[in-house]
Amino acid sequence: MKTGLLTHRMKLILFSISIAILFLLFFIILFAKLSNPYKVSIYNYESYLGKEIINKIKKNYSYHVFKNLDEFTRAIKNKKAVAGVSSDYQIAQLILENELKKINFKKVYGIEYEDNNKKEVISALYTDEVNKQFAYFDNWLINEIKKINPENKKNKPYIFYNEKKQAIGFDINNDGQIDNFYEFLIPYFTLDKMIVYNPENSQIAKKKRNNLKENQNFDDIKDGKTWLETIKKLTNKYKKPRIYWTNWFLDNTMIGQFYAHDKKNDQKENDIWKEFNKDNYKDILNDFNEFVINSTGSSIKDINRNKLVTDGQELVSSIIEPNTGKADIAIMYNGDALDAYYGQDNFASLPEKNNISFVRPKDTYMNIDAWIISKDTSDSQANLLLSVLNENLYADTNKKTKELENQYLNNVFNNLKNKQPTKETEFLKNLFDNDDINQAKNLEKIDAGFFKENYEEFQNAWDYDNLPHLMNFHQINYSPSFKNIKNFLKKWYFLDDEKNPDKKALNIFDFVESAANDQAKINFRAYQPLNLELKTKMIEYYYQITNS
Repeated sequence: MKTGLLTHRMKLILFSISIAILFLLFFIILFAKLSNPYKVSIYNYESYLGKEIINKIKKNYSYHVFKNLDEFTRAIKNKKAVAGVSSDYQIAQLILENELKKINFKKVYGIEYEDNNKKEVISALYTDEVNKQFAYFDNWLINEIKKINPENKKNKPYIFYNEKKQAIGFDINNDGQIDNFYEFLIPYFTLDKMIVYNPENSQIAKKKRNNLKENQNFDDIKDGKTWLETIKKLTNKYKKPRIYWTNWFLDNTMIGQFYAHDKKNDQKENDIWKEFNKDNYKDILNDFNEFVINSTGSSIKDINRNKLVTDGQELVSSIIEPNTGKADIAIMYNGDALDAYYGQDNFASLPEKNNISFVRPKDTYMNIDAWIISKDTSDSQANLLLSVLNENLYADTNKKTKELENQYLNNVFNNLKNKQPTKETEFLKNLFDNDDINQAKNLEKIDAGFFKENYEEFQNAWDYDNLPHLMNFHQINYSPSFKNIKNFLKKWYFLDDEKNPDKKALNIFDFVESAANDQAKINFRAYQPLNLELKTKMIEYYYQITNS
């Protein structure tokens, strides 16, 4: 009897303990969830956002970086990402596949517009090259929809026409609204590909690298020549040349097509590049292989001569590192080239600037990287993200150039008066007209002696979060897609302490104006969007012939 009672009591005790443990576990899990709520994922290229801004974004989002754009594209399609940074050609394909949500520009830019002037208001923020590129992808989308829906039936993506029977947009999701390419993305940076080389023009480069042949100069390296001529000339200037290539199949396919056209003049129709397709991609990739051999004297598989690199930061480091066995020549984006130009941030022993030289071939390619949002993201969630992006990245993109100048000089003023408060009146007179902090002086009116004496504080003023897009540029160095931001940077950012602009750095930064001012004609080409089937075939063959 006692044994049975004891067993019953033990069961009750064990049951009570189990319940208590379950409740304890429940409250621990609940506390953990409340303390660390689930964060949706956003994606960005590696080394493509200022650290301070990343830390702010991480407060609300799970922030992921990728080296390969396809990682983010898969995340969007597999519903694992709500937003991130992609490239214009990939964005066009995602729009065609109805994967993206339209942007609420009022939230992200802090501007107002009506439906009838929306495009005009938004386009006015962007540079000419951005608007031109967007028009290209509008046309591409319209042409692709015509292939999908030649009869223009309303149960598929279809085209809107005006009274003159001109295509004015498309409806990608059958909601009856006119869609345009620009509505699905927030431009981030504009990039072009260039050939960068180390001329060993600093003492440390001469001593540590020591790979340039005797009595060599680069006077014969000119913009506007073919890829073959340019790479071949550069390769012949080094004792043991090492050439680094971006390891992305589409970049190198395009170089192969440039080479094929220079060789056979058969890659254009009506002055428009032929598109890659299942019938020609192998030939063009074979042309890339042939081009590498003819320009560098060795196969792309020869890792002692040619190296395929996935990480842009490795391209930057290798082209300037004061050491033997590093890149002498590298194919890279202009933003990475500008980072390499100011090489001291990467290697303290290097000069502050002028660590590389560069050249643009007659045919090259450009793209616009931009933030996008998955179509499955709710309006409230999207608006929250856009508000975060506005605060941390885009709040200054709607400002006029004069407003940017005023805020920048206020930042300089605050730096100066915080260090030397007794000179506040002097600083005010030197930076503003009529001693009014709302009337910034033009650059030309700022005393040269004052500018030189306080040059360090003019430089420190780039790190203010009241101008977030400018602050991010200062850390990343890629060319902005916003007209007023770009014009302001061209005027103020590249000055030495004598107020003289660094023309070489400016030519890296503003590739459009650089090309326009150059006697050589340089043609910038957009990347081609690719469907999954063709892209898969191209990638497989690319890796087959490169062993990368």
